[in-house]
Amino acid sequence: MNRGNINDLSKNLRLRWIQIEISSLCQASCIYCPHTSYRKFWQGRFIPENLFSKLVELFPCSDLVFLQGWGEPLLHPKFFDFVRLVKQCGSMVGTTTNGMLINKDLAERLVDSSIDIVSFSLAGSSYKNDLIRRGTSIDHVLKAMEWVREERERKGLSTPRIHVAYLLLKSMLSEVENLPSVVADAGAEKIVISTLSVVPDPALKKEEVFTSEEKWKEESEELNTLVRKYILKESHKWLGKVEVDIETKKVSHKKERKKFIQCPEQPVDSFFVGSDGKVSPCVFLGLPVKPPPP
Repeated sequence: MNRGNINDLSKNLRLRWIQIEISSLCQASCIYCPHTSYRKFWQGRFIPENLFSKLVELFPCSDLVFLQGWGEPLLHPKFFDFVRLVKQCGSMVGTTTNGMLINKDLAERLVDSSIDIVSFSLAGSSYKNDLIRRGTSIDHVLKAMEWVREERERKGLSTPRIHVAYLLLKSMLSEVENLPSVVADAGAEKIVISTLSVVPDPALKKEEVFTSEEKWKEESEELNTLVRKYILKESHKWLGKVEVDIETKKVSHKKERKKFIQCPEQPVDSFFVGSDGKVSPCVFLGLPVKPPPP
């Protein structure tokens, strides 16, 4: 796409978000991640700085630019340069991290960068998280949240907002009960709960909260009921501290006067750019593997 076409596109396009995989490298080995299951095929790389720069003219037409894909974004040596470029375009910018690289100094840099959202990945509310998200420590992740919150408060700022990206596995349902109070105490303001969307290893089939057939029926109502049943067992001390958002696939588009099924990635008004520069409708169609896994 040449510069003229990009300018024309940015004038007429309005996106909810652009997701950019700045790193497909990761130091963790989460059991449910394709990075672990497809290790032999994995293409670990950083997005080149010149490639990222080519996307800059699209940023003003997006409400949010999210720097995250199948790797750990904070591993990229140009992470803070990328945040600055997005902010200069007037767009919001966020990222999702495993949190293991964050110390007090990096927490200060995150706050000073004016990044809008920092989301921390979890799959449990206790030490069981570490058994699922191998190579990470929930104690360190919670401490990292605290460092970001403390630095933000020290500077009298409202950003970055601290989120939790929570992957719900069937064997870990009971972990949801204590989740809001655990992360709220660390400074989280929002939890986004999602289920296993991609099953890279047949052994993980048992971890699907819903079978593939059930996913496309009434997941919205069922998942809300299921998760809130566990959350409401917990005392109400966390209420008002943290918002709980449960990702669903049911979306209503009024102009078509009917409801149809759409994944939470909402590919009709967003897109994903892989670390190799390839564009796909969403992150699940942009796995950095070669050759493709069977």
